[in-house]
Amino acid sequence: MKRILLIAMTVCALVAGAKDGVLVVEPGKSIAKCLSGDVREIVLKDGYHLVPDLIEIGPEHGGLTIRAEHPQRAVVVAGEVFPARMFTKTGDVLRLRVSDKVHSVLVKAVRPVLSVDGVAMTHARWPNEGYWTVPEIPAKGMKMIPFPTPRAAKWLPDDRGEEDGLDIVETAPIEAFGMTGKYISGSVIVKSVDRQMKTLDLSVAVQQGMRFFFHGSPEEIDRPGEWAYDALQHEIVLMPPATFTQSSQVAVGLYNKSLFKISGSGISLQGICFTAIPAGTGAAIVIGEKARNCMVEGGRFAALG
Repeated sequence: MKRILLIAMTVCALVAGAKDGVLVVEPGKSIAKCLSGDVREIVLKDGYHLVPDLIEIGPEHGGLTIRAEHPQRAVVVAGEVFPARMFTKTGDVLRLRVSDKVHSVLVKAVRPVLSVDGVAMTHARWPNEGYWTVPEIPAKGMKMIPFPTPRAAKWLPDDRGEEDGLDIVETAPIEAFGMTGKYISGSVIVKSVDRQMKTLDLSVAVQQGMRFFFHGSPEEIDRPGEWAYDALQHEIVLMPPATFTQSSQVAVGLYNKSLFKISGSGISLQGICFTAIPAGTGAAIVIGEKARNCMVEGGRFAALG
């Protein structure tokens, strides 16, 4: 057992540079693999630290501090990070084709999250303000509803002609939030589009007068800082904000689970920026009932689902 522990500590020391109980972790290295009873402090270097698996900090790690080397410059991401140089400019927007792994998550995401340099971007929405109201439908509680009049796109992909026209249901998936009165009744998914009949096939039944807003269509990106996922092309589409540079980093949330689960006492997380945490995570940091004197301070949370 001692031999295993020594080997683990040696590997961790080589990875992070351990000295006097302090581990310095470079971006891209595993935080979880550097946890041990002998480590009193973990310092996260400036940059993006990916957390694909839950980091459990138990009683054996009592008194541990995990901190950013410089406040809010160490960014923890529940997903993937893409440098600006990976994107291709098409008109007013940037495009990035993603892997099958990323696609499989984004195509199913109800409210995906994306940030640029730790700042949350806006998921494209139609209408930008207000709602669209369901007109008269043939029968109460139907799942098929007419879709809004096609609107000209703000920009067109290179392979699309102006005469083709685009509308808010051109690209799937799109989510619609149904409103009854002043209460949100939940969300529904646009399952398919019948362009000949001009109807939407929704995942649940709706009624006349319900109000919706649609989001997730690349055609509705019309202002800096908006983005969407083009599921048909397997591409992230982003209209970059004014602060976007060639050194910018784009983070996309993919892992819908907590990042840190703390059951030890005296644990401190300091100066860390958490970003691109998708819906379904529940909480980025979970502190158990038996934990005592734990603290999260000086940090920042951005782009939460």
